[in-house]
Amino acid sequence: MSRIFTQLGDYYDLFRIALAYVLTMRGVPQIYYGTEILMSHPGTEAHGALRMDFPGGWPGDERNGFSGDGLTAREREARDFVRTLLHWRRDARVIHAGELTHFVPEDGTYVYFRHDDRDSVMVVLNKNEEAFPLELSRFRERLEGYREAHDVITGETQALSGTLNLPPRSVLVLELR
Repeated sequence: MSRIFTQLGDYYDLFRIALAYVLTMRGVPQIYYGTEILMSHPGTEAHGALRMDFPGGWPGDERNGFSGDGLTAREREARDFVRTLLHWRRDARVIHAGELTHFVPEDGTYVYFRHDDRDSVMVVLNKNEEAFPLELSRFRERLEGYREAHDVITGETQALSGTLNLPPRSVLVLELR
């Protein structure tokens, strides 16, 4: 099977959506080594290319996926994105044991909630190639009692009224408050 970044046509925004989904959905996530630094193998399905060495830690390596030396800005950004989600996930009890409520995908968007008696997380995936205004009234049963949300990825606060303006091909992981 091809590496995920290759399967997604080397589109970084789709990579972010896919990894956020894997790391917030039910079950134990499995991530193949190198995914976090966008390792890919365009143009070949050769098993040697699929299982190439992770850069760093070997004599003569010019790039180091552990320290970030020699990685492109996009590879470092991907590594930081995955690290942020994994560090948050480690302590997010609701992701490990919470229930899942999801809503029918509509207009290129998919929204689901992970929730328990203490916490609630809203995950919003936008596959549209343009910005999209997401009307929040559709999710009132899960948003009742919450006024704002903490964006796990950016650290920003989002108001939970009216609409969320979603950037093109984007993902939001929101801790409801």
